[in-house]
Amino acid sequence: MERSDSILEVNDLRLLDLIDPQAQVEQLCTGYQFTEGPIWNPVLQCLYFSDIPGDARGRWSPAEGAAIVRSPNNKGNGMTYDAAGNLYVCEHATSSLIRETPSGERQVLASHWQGKELNSPNDVVVRSDGSV
Repeated sequence: MERSDSILEVNDLRLLDLIDPQAQVEQLCTGYQFTEGPIWNPVLQCLYFSDIPGDARGRWSPAEGAAIVRSPNNKGNGMTYDAAGNLYVCEHATSSLIRETPSGERQVLASHWQGKELNSPNDVVVRSDGSV
């Protein structure tokens, strides 16, 4: 099923259980080079995203619009949260997976595998049991 009047191409109808095919696409902000890793913060009601070439983390909220919240960002990419509100970020510049606490403390969780440096970690998922 493909809608010619939409940018949404549906290859699996289960997608329609999640996304309204009639929804309108809205550009929230400009001025970024290449955005990745969007993650919604339900507590702060804002969207965080990475601008990898711009080496920055952005934030957008309906109330405040867009802003850079971390720069440099170690070319952060994929992000997710755990149940405690810790933010996990894949960093290309450090070849690491890091965890940031809500208070801003950073901890490297992974940087090497079998003695070799990670090669640009990209995405991360935290399961409901807390495993990464």
